[in-house]
Amino acid sequence: MSLRRFLADHPRVRVVGAATSGRDGVAETVRLRPDLVLLDLVMPGMTGLEALRWIKAIPDPPQVVVLTFQDEPGFRDRALALGADGFVTKAEIARHLLPAVGVLFPDGGEAVSEFGTPEYAESIFATAREAFVLLDDELRVRAANRAFYDTFCVTPAETEGRILYELGAGQWDIPALRLLLEEVIPRDGQLRDFEVEHDFPHLGRRTMLLNARRVSPAGVPGGRILLAVEDVTEKYQAREEARRLREELEDRVRQRTAELEAFSYSVSHDLRSPLRALDGFARILLEEYAAGLSAEGQEYVRDIRRNAQKMGQLVDDLLAFSRLGRQPVRRRRVAPAALVREVLEELRPEQASRRIEVVVGDLPPCHADPALLKQVWANLLGNAFKYTRRHDPARVEVGCLEQAGERVYFVRDTGAGFDMRYAGKLFGVFQRLHRAADYDGTGVGLAIVQRIVHRHGGRVWAEAAVNRGATFYFTLPDPAEGQS
Repeated sequence: MSLRRFLADHPRVRVVGAATSGRDGVAETVRLRPDLVLLDLVMPGMTGLEALRWIKAIPDPPQVVVLTFQDEPGFRDRALALGADGFVTKAEIARHLLPAVGVLFPDGGEAVSEFGTPEYAESIFATAREAFVLLDDELRVRAANRAFYDTFCVTPAETEGRILYELGAGQWDIPALRLLLEEVIPRDGQLRDFEVEHDFPHLGRRTMLLNARRVSPAGVPGGRILLAVEDVTEKYQAREEARRLREELEDRVRQRTAELEAFSYSVSHDLRSPLRALDGFARILLEEYAAGLSAEGQEYVRDIRRNAQKMGQLVDDLLAFSRLGRQPVRRRRVAPAALVREVLEELRPEQASRRIEVVVGDLPPCHADPALLKQVWANLLGNAFKYTRRHDPARVEVGCLEQAGERVYFVRDTGAGFDMRYAGKLFGVFQRLHRAADYDGTGVGLAIVQRIVHRHGGRVWAEAAVNRGATFYFTLPDPAEGQS
């Protein structure tokens, strides 16, 4: 239903004109001299605020109620500062606009209906969930809606004409509310989302959210205060219960994670000694008893050594992964370029006898744990060299870029790449996207990268294509700058 038809359907309201732009609205106001102007904030040619300024400059200006799609405090405050007599969101026209019109024109007029009477106000507010009460300058109740009577167990006879503080055996005689209604509203003209916790008869201890607004200028005879009361007790209790359950779940997750890490550490640590013994005895067999073994037997012993060493490396990686959960993150200002140079120096043997181009771009400083960040670079660069072994020539690039104000570091290579359909497995422990026969490794390196980055509050992800290389990205938010 259009606003014009909405108003025209009510008695004693006569719509005398309409305009589709701010300039036309000002011109029609000067020509028609209406009692009330309903002004949209968004109009072509001239904004609603500009039109409001012009209308209020007219001698003996009409009352102006500003309409907006959303209740934005900035627009509301500017409109009231320019002289608006009311401010209503379009979603609440039926609930707020008509009562506002009634109290602006209590004695009648072209743009007036009997909205000031308790009976009509009750019919308008009948479907409202919140409790509403209309007060005069002496804080006497002029009208209230059915939700108010039902919620607070009072009747119209017990309510209308009485001072708010006297209602229901003084249940509204709340010191904080007195201060707000007697000092804040006369000074500021409004009250937004004020929380009151109080013991109410028939209800017990409840939390109420109060919103109030002076719907006619202070000091004008017949001025009114519209007070909205919402019981948010259950909402707050549900929010608190959700917070409690979330904290309880987080505690359980931390406890289970700690138990799993302790178990992993214990198992891994206990495996190291027998694996070393196995490798050592196999080495002795080859060195001292090889003459008594056939060529096939010697190859079996070499297989034992290779697998024992592989298992030992797997255990070492698992131990390193477990330690990350307990190792504190000691952040300080770090120069990533220096760490990258150290890692590249350590990986120099990987570059021997290979045609591989390594490009290191600008790497801005960050706040991170130097040892942990070096591990990230070591794992990513190690993978880049490993997966470019079968590509000649190859290229590895290290750099940093800005995305939506966020600093993103990356390592890019022209190697084997991978199928993005399996990217979700990439950072899992022991997850591999290539055959062990083609590329060595334990499948823990990227899991370590992810854990380190996450412990810094960052993100890590990858983009790739089969045989066209891969790029690994990660972020390191700076707590001092509030980056995310």
